[in-house]
Amino acid sequence: DSKCAACHGCFDAPCQLKLTSGDGLARGATKLPVYDGTRLETAATTRLGIDALSVEEWRQKGFYSVQPVVDTKHPEQGPASLLQRALALGRQHSWPANQRLPDKLPLGFTRKNQCPTLDEYPAYAKDHPQEGMPLAVTGLSEAEYQTLDTWIAQGAVVETIEVQPTAAEAVQIAQWEDWLNRANPRQ
Repeated sequence: DSKCAACHGCFDAPCQLKLTSGDGLARGATKLPVYDGTRLETAATTRLGIDALSVEEWRQKGFYSVQPVVDTKHPEQGPASLLQRALALGRQHSWPANQRLPDKLPLGFTRKNQCPTLDEYPAYAKDHPQEGMPLAVTGLSEAEYQTLDTWIAQGAVVETIEVQPTAAEAVQIAQWEDWLNRANPRQ
């Protein structure tokens, strides 16, 4: 909540990686920008729970996993995780608290999002050694890092819990639905 969701919780999250829900984590990341003011044609939308409903559908739309996956080129190495690599790079180059960031660190509205895939990450890390995650903040504490590292090593599984309304909430929902679906201009 304090380090990842600040950037990866909005509709315009970098690489469209939303880390505030299990669906966002499963969808993964993409190189496609959310907003592109230079485009001349309508862009396909990428809304969670609307524009694709399964991981396979997101992969067909150009999203790739940040969770642990077996590298088909090197299966003997075991699962690799883009999320883990970004956190490890950030751990190697964390920033001291209350210190000015270097001017050479690209930040702000003019920063071009870098959205490397798992295969591209080694070259990205070499070219951008100070741009691990979390970007431009003091980094993760040892306890935060170990929690995430363990969770990722266990498969970065997010258990989905279907929320059911209480009896009182179900009555309120039915009342609102009845009111909103009336056929007069007020509703």
